[in-house]
Amino acid sequence: APADGGAISAGPSTEHLVLSDAGQSTVVACDYCGNRGDGAVTPARPAPPPDAPVVNVIAFVLTHPDGHIQSAAVAVRSDLKVSARKVAAATGASRVSLIEPQDLPGVLGKEAGTLTPWDAADSPDTLLLFDSSVADLDEFAISDGGEGLRSGVTWNGNQHLRALKVGGRDLAEASDGSRCTLCPGSHRAVRAVEVAHVFELGTQYSQPMKLAFTDHTGRQAVPWMACSGIGITRCMQTAADLHRDHQGLRWKPGTGPADVHLAVLRSDQPEMQERTDRLVQDLTSRGLSLFVDDRPLPTGEKLRYARLLGLPHAAVLSPDRPAEEIEVISRWTGRTTITQSSHIPQLATGG
Repeated sequence: APADGGAISAGPSTEHLVLSDAGQSTVVACDYCGNRGDGAVTPARPAPPPDAPVVNVIAFVLTHPDGHIQSAAVAVRSDLKVSARKVAAATGASRVSLIEPQDLPGVLGKEAGTLTPWDAADSPDTLLLFDSSVADLDEFAISDGGEGLRSGVTWNGNQHLRALKVGGRDLAEASDGSRCTLCPGSHRAVRAVEVAHVFELGTQYSQPMKLAFTDHTGRQAVPWMACSGIGITRCMQTAADLHRDHQGLRWKPGTGPADVHLAVLRSDQPEMQERTDRLVQDLTSRGLSLFVDDRPLPTGEKLRYARLLGLPHAAVLSPDRPAEEIEVISRWTGRTTITQSSHIPQLATGG
């Protein structure tokens, strides 16, 4: 899904997600067309305003590609959050940083929480932007430093405030309830686990390092860079959480620590030890990985442990069965199959 790559990224990045209630990230997904992504970069139309909307102004410092620094102010509905990534895309800035509350008086001459669109408009060095959530408001309230909120304000000019020309842009993060731009649906916030991320770095590192290559036309060019990461342990943790049941873990074939859980009954008997060694040698030579439980424990305890560990199949080697016969239990269906040991690879791989 499209994502915000943060400070290291030159533009929108791509994250690979697994939807899960245990996820550490929140993404938005359209309930109609399924389009999803990080709210910081996902295009959205604002949800209908609350009964008494309040317009806030959030101040930023823009750093442009040529090094020029400029202050910017974004008018946005108070129930929404401004996306720095969308501000960067709208202004062409290479970096967008929030102005800290203690620094605001020195930049715009107002205390935090008292800045209004009119204050920003009166600042000649400040770029004033309007989020689409405020563009069509007939009346709203602002916080201008007085007691409480000043309500009944309009863009057309009233209450000793001049008219402002408002042009709305998509500058707020897509969030639960915002509307999809691709269809009539609405966004819903869902939890997800980020298992991989691809970052577009552009030339912000290669250019200062004076990296160059000769392209197919024979000209010198600056390479575009990218980087990526895959959370191997996070993938395993996510798979474990998604597929577990009340009895324990359940691993999909090919994802767990082994293919087959071999439970050896009466492992204290020399004959069973020999059968175990032969079976392990045969199955490993045919490409299977095994977890062998040959502890001197009761059958029920071994089977409970096999369910808890959750390998796709448990194979029970018992002295009560002929030498080549074995009981295979599917962790996913609970179905028990009595088969020849030579058929275990076929059962374990689903072939």
